[in-house]
Amino acid sequence: MILRRYRGQLLIVLQTDHGRQCAAFVRHWGDGSCDAPAPREPLLLAAAEHDNGWAEWEAAPPLDPATGQPWQFTELPSDQHIALYRRGIARSAAQDPYGGLLVSMHGVGLYNDRYGTWPRPVTRDLSADQQALVAAYVAEQQALQARLRAAAARDARHAPFASDAAVWHNYKLLQLWDRLSLQFCWRGCTSGTIAPAPLRAGAPDVALVCEGDGEATLRLSPYPFDRSPLPLPVTARLVPDRCYASIEDFLATFAAAEAIEVPLRAVA
Repeated sequence: MILRRYRGQLLIVLQTDHGRQCAAFVRHWGDGSCDAPAPREPLLLAAAEHDNGWAEWEAAPPLDPATGQPWQFTELPSDQHIALYRRGIARSAAQDPYGGLLVSMHGVGLYNDRYGTWPRPVTRDLSADQQALVAAYVAEQQALQARLRAAAARDARHAPFASDAAVWHNYKLLQLWDRLSLQFCWRGCTSGTIAPAPLRAGAPDVALVCEGDGEATLRLSPYPFDRSPLPLPVTARLVPDRCYASIEDFLATFAAAEAIEVPLRAVA
């Protein structure tokens, strides 16, 4: 779950709805300043499903004892976090090897500063047991990635995009879409810069500058979409910003909350 305060309440975006917004980026990505995503269908899958392992967790989310609210997605303990990413990666890999490869890289990247592209300060120390769990998970996923890459290279549809350079380009694209969605639905359309932004294959990466223009609009430069303005709404729910007594207390409140479409949009 992606949580933020919004107009005196708690705005909750499910990871599955965040994924749908990322898939909308793919459908409209590509204009004079950047290439259209390729291979399109695996990248649509990766964008939509890169966090899909959260679905079961979000159906009955445990509460963070420090807040009395569901765990913020950045703070979930490693044992729960790794379990849900294993599940989601396996689902994606079963659908398509190339898309599954990118989803696996995304899941591993959350434990290595996104392969060095987005260094983040460590918010909590991992215990020795957690470090061992992470190491085993990373090794397992690296072996899976080798198998998925080999399968993609044997597929005539994906073989042209199975080189190290092409996979790296598309991994960075997936991270760009993920972080852009977070700029919309977690950071509340505040200004910021997202880098690296691989807008053209074979060309140097650039920085995507996001300028907040009200609470629902981001002005982007260079502009990557096929039209401007481009509506990019995300489904969310508003619940009271309070300490919940139990999972059942939260779930009853969440179930009673009407789903809303937050009217987000990108402009050139």
